[in-house]
Amino acid sequence: MIVWLAACSGTPEPDFTDTVTSPEGVQVEAQFFENPDNPLSAFAELRASADTTVHLSYGMGDALDRRTPDLRLQARTTSEAVVLGLRPGTWRIAVVVDGVQGQPWSVTTEWPERLLDTETDVLGNDFGDAEAICTAREAERPAYACTDRQGRPTLYVPLPDNTMFVRPLSDGTLLAHPDGSSELVQFDVAGRIGKRLRLDELSGALTYRHEGLDEHEVIELTEGPWAGAWAVLTWTYEDDIKGAGIVVFDPDAERVLWDWSSHGAPDDGQSVDPLLLPYDRFGVIDHDEDWLHANALLHTVDGEGDLFWMSLRHQDWLLEIRAPSGAVTGRLGLGGDYTLVDRPDADWFFHQHAPEWRWIDDQRLSVLLFDNGNGRPGPGDPRSRVLELEVDRTARTATVVFEHGDGFFSPAAGDADRLPDDGSVLFTHSVGPSFAAEVTRQGQVRWTQRYFDEGEVYRSEFFPTLYDRTWVFDAGWSR
Repeated sequence: MIVWLAACSGTPEPDFTDTVTSPEGVQVEAQFFENPDNPLSAFAELRASADTTVHLSYGMGDALDRRTPDLRLQARTTSEAVVLGLRPGTWRIAVVVDGVQGQPWSVTTEWPERLLDTETDVLGNDFGDAEAICTAREAERPAYACTDRQGRPTLYVPLPDNTMFVRPLSDGTLLAHPDGSSELVQFDVAGRIGKRLRLDELSGALTYRHEGLDEHEVIELTEGPWAGAWAVLTWTYEDDIKGAGIVVFDPDAERVLWDWSSHGAPDDGQSVDPLLLPYDRFGVIDHDEDWLHANALLHTVDGEGDLFWMSLRHQDWLLEIRAPSGAVTGRLGLGGDYTLVDRPDADWFFHQHAPEWRWIDDQRLSVLLFDNGNGRPGPGDPRSRVLELEVDRTARTATVVFEHGDGFFSPAAGDADRLPDDGSVLFTHSVGPSFAAEVTRQGQVRWTQRYFDEGEVYRSEFFPTLYDRTWVFDAGWSR
C-alpha cells in the first residue's frame, strides 16, 4: 500500500471552504487548497454526512464546463479530489452533489517558474482541448510536464533529477528512474512521492550479477502470474564488456521474483547464449565494450508463458527472452531469425528505440518503434522513421505495414506511440532539435510541438485527458 507524502509540509490552512446539501439532505463539507507541488492543479478535501457520490465542476469564466471523475464518499470519512489541467489563468471550482452545485472557489494559476519553451503547429482542428502530451524535461530544473494541443501547460511536476522518461502505471500513478540514480521513484500527478525503491534493498535472491539500474527502462507487468510487478533493466560489466539484465520484483513486498543477465553465469567467459548472442557480434556499427546497449523492454504472456523482448540498439535487434527459463528464443532484425517480407535489408530498423506491441491474434503481433537509422546500409543520407511491422512468430516473418520518414534524422533516443483513434502515431524526434508530432496512417502530419533550451526529449506520452492515464492498458498495447 502506498502512503503518499504530503504535498506541503505540515497541515496547510484551506484557501476556501464550502458546505453543500443534496436534495436528500446529505451534507458535504469541502476544503480547497492550492498545490505547490503541481501549480497547475488544486486539491479538495471532502467529507459527507452519509454515503454519496460527488464531482468537482470547474472552468474559466462563468461556465463550469469541465468536471472531475465521480468520487464515491463514505459517511464521515475524508476523501481527496485533485483538479487537473488548470492551465495558466483564473479558474472557478465547485462541488456538485446530486445536481446541487456549491459556491465556486476562484483560483489563479500561473506559468511555472521554469517551463521550457515550446512552439506548436496545429494543422488539424478536431482536437479536444483536454488531450495532454507529456514529457520528462531534461533541463536545469527537471520536471514532468504536459501541455494541451495548443501548447499551453497543463501539468508541471518537478523531478528530483533529470529523467529520460516517466511511465504511467495501471493504478494511475507515475514511475520514473532519474538518470544515474540507484532508485526508482513513484509519484502521482499532484506531485507527491509515494515510493522510492533501490535494487540493493530488495529481498530475495538474485541468480545473476547486476551492478546497477539502467535508466533506459522500467515497466509494469500487466498480465500473467507477475501482473503488478515491475521490471527494470540493469547493467553489468564482465571482462570489460557491458551487458544487460532484467530484474522483476514485487514493488509492494519489495521482493525479487525473477532475474536474467546477458552474461549468463558470472565469470564463465561466455554469454548467456554463445550461439545466438555471442560477445563478438555487433550490428551495423561496432561500439567496442558497449556490446548491447539495451534501451527498452516489453513483456507479454502467450501460450508458453512469460515472454520479454529487449531492444538492443547496438545489435539492431529486438531480442526474445523466455521466462522463467531465461532462454533466448529469437532475434528480430537484420541478421536475426526473421525474414523481412518483400523488402531489402536496408528496410529493417537500425539503432531503434521505444518499441511497443499489441497482439493481432494468437501468433501475430503489431510492433511499432522509432527507427533511428544509424548505419543503415545503402546510399543516401542517414534517415530516421516511424516503423510498424506485423510480426508472425510462427512463420518467423516481419512485414512493413506503416512507415513515416520526412527527411528527419535523430541519431539517438526517440519514441513512437499509437494513439486511440484510427491508428495515427505520436512520435518523438529527440536530437537536433527535439520535437513531437502526430502523423496519420495516410502520412499527414496533423500536429507538431518543438522544444527549445533543453537536452533531448527522450519519450512523449499521450493521455486522452489527464484523468485517463491508463487508457493504453485497456487498448492492449504494451510499451
